[in-house]
Amino acid sequence: MKPKKKMHPNSLANLKPPYKPGENGHQHAYPLKERFLHALDHPLKKPKDDDCAGAHLVYSTLEGAILREPTPFKEAWERIEGKVPDKHEIEATVKSISFIEVVIDDHSH
Repeated sequence: MKPKKKMHPNSLANLKPPYKPGENGHQHAYPLKERFLHALDHPLKKPKDDDCAGAHLVYSTLEGAILREPTPFKEAWERIEGKVPDKHEIEATVKSISFIEVVIDDHSH
Protein backbone atom coordinates (compact mmCIF):
# COMPACT_ATOMS: atom_id res chain seq x y z
CA MET A 1 0.00 0.00 0.00
CA LYS A 2 1.33 3.36 -1.05
CA PRO A 3 1.46 6.01 1.75
CA LYS A 4 -0.62 9.12 1.19
CA LYS A 5 1.29 12.18 0.22
CA LYS A 6 0.86 15.07 2.65
CA MET A 7 -0.30 18.32 1.16
CA HIS A 8 1.29 21.61 2.06
CA PRO A 9 -1.03 23.75 4.28
CA ASN A 10 -1.07 26.50 1.66
CA SER A 11 -2.30 24.01 -0.93
CA LEU A 12 -5.13 22.99 1.39
CA ALA A 13 -6.03 26.63 1.97
CA ASN A 14 -6.31 27.16 -1.79
CA LEU A 15 -9.00 24.48 -1.96
CA LYS A 16 -11.30 26.36 0.43
CA PRO A 17 -13.51 29.11 -1.01
CA PRO A 18 -12.69 32.59 0.30
CA TYR A 19 -16.26 33.00 1.60
CA LYS A 20 -18.41 31.28 4.21
CA PRO A 21 -20.77 28.43 3.28
CA GLY A 22 -24.14 29.83 2.22
CA GLU A 23 -22.68 33.06 0.86
CA ASN A 24 -22.46 33.62 -2.86
CA GLY A 25 -18.91 34.89 -2.93
CA HIS A 26 -19.72 38.57 -3.36
CA GLN A 27 -18.39 39.40 0.07
CA HIS A 28 -17.09 42.78 -1.00
CA ALA A 29 -20.46 43.95 -2.35
CA TYR A 30 -21.77 47.23 -0.96
CA PRO A 31 -25.56 46.78 -0.59
CA LEU A 32 -27.76 49.51 -2.03
CA LYS A 33 -29.48 50.12 1.30
CA GLU A 34 -26.09 50.90 2.88
CA ARG A 35 -25.18 53.11 -0.08
CA PHE A 36 -28.45 55.03 0.32
CA LEU A 37 -27.99 55.43 4.08
CA HIS A 38 -24.41 56.64 3.58
CA ALA A 39 -25.47 59.07 0.85
CA LEU A 40 -28.20 60.55 3.05
CA ASP A 41 -25.63 61.61 5.65
CA HIS A 42 -23.41 63.39 3.10
CA PRO A 43 -23.85 66.11 0.49
CA LEU A 44 -25.14 64.67 -2.79
CA LYS A 45 -22.26 64.68 -5.27
CA LYS A 46 -22.42 63.55 -8.86
CA PRO A 47 -20.24 60.43 -9.30
CA LYS A 48 -17.36 60.45 -11.76
CA ASP A 49 -17.88 58.75 -15.10
CA ASP A 50 -15.64 55.85 -14.07
CA ASP A 51 -17.38 55.27 -10.68
CA CYS A 52 -19.26 52.03 -10.14
CA ALA A 53 -22.85 51.62 -11.32
CA GLY A 54 -24.08 51.54 -7.71
CA ALA A 55 -22.82 55.07 -7.12
CA HIS A 56 -24.59 56.27 -10.27
CA LEU A 57 -27.81 54.46 -9.33
CA VAL A 58 -27.90 55.93 -5.82
CA TYR A 59 -27.11 59.41 -7.13
CA SER A 60 -29.75 59.24 -9.86
CA THR A 61 -32.42 57.89 -7.53
CA LEU A 62 -31.74 60.42 -4.79
CA GLU A 63 -31.56 63.25 -7.29
CA GLY A 64 -35.00 62.26 -8.62
CA ALA A 65 -36.35 61.93 -5.08
CA ILE A 66 -35.06 65.41 -4.20
CA LEU A 67 -36.80 66.77 -7.30
CA ARG A 68 -39.99 65.05 -6.02
CA GLU A 69 -40.33 62.71 -8.97
CA PRO A 70 -42.78 60.04 -7.72
CA THR A 71 -40.99 56.82 -8.70
CA PRO A 72 -37.47 57.66 -7.43
CA PHE A 73 -38.98 59.21 -4.29
CA LYS A 74 -40.98 56.03 -3.56
CA GLU A 75 -38.01 53.77 -4.35
CA ALA A 76 -35.64 55.72 -2.11
CA TRP A 77 -38.14 55.84 0.74
CA GLU A 78 -38.92 52.09 0.54
CA ARG A 79 -35.25 51.16 0.20
CA ILE A 80 -34.45 53.00 3.43
CA GLU A 81 -37.62 52.73 5.55
CA GLY A 82 -39.22 49.58 4.15
CA LYS A 83 -42.49 49.25 2.25
CA VAL A 84 -45.64 50.79 3.67
CA PRO A 85 -48.28 48.09 4.28
CA ASP A 86 -51.03 48.02 1.68
CA LYS A 87 -54.24 49.58 3.04
CA HIS A 88 -56.40 46.88 1.40
CA GLU A 89 -54.25 44.15 2.94
CA ILE A 90 -54.81 45.59 6.43
CA GLU A 91 -58.57 45.91 5.85
CA ALA A 92 -58.77 42.29 4.67
CA THR A 93 -56.93 41.14 7.78
CA VAL A 94 -59.26 43.09 10.07
CA LYS A 95 -62.37 41.75 8.27
CA SER A 96 -61.09 38.17 8.61
CA ILE A 97 -61.04 38.39 12.42
CA SER A 98 -64.32 36.85 13.61
CA PHE A 99 -64.05 37.69 17.31
CA ILE A 100 -61.73 39.21 19.84
CA GLU A 101 -61.59 37.76 23.34
CA VAL A 102 -60.95 40.27 26.10
CA VAL A 103 -59.84 38.92 29.46
CA ILE A 104 -59.79 41.24 32.45
CA ASP A 105 -57.83 39.93 35.40
CA ASP A 106 -58.74 41.85 38.53
CA HIS A 107 -56.30 41.18 41.40
CA SER A 108 -57.70 43.91 43.63
CA HIS A 109 -59.56 41.58 46.09
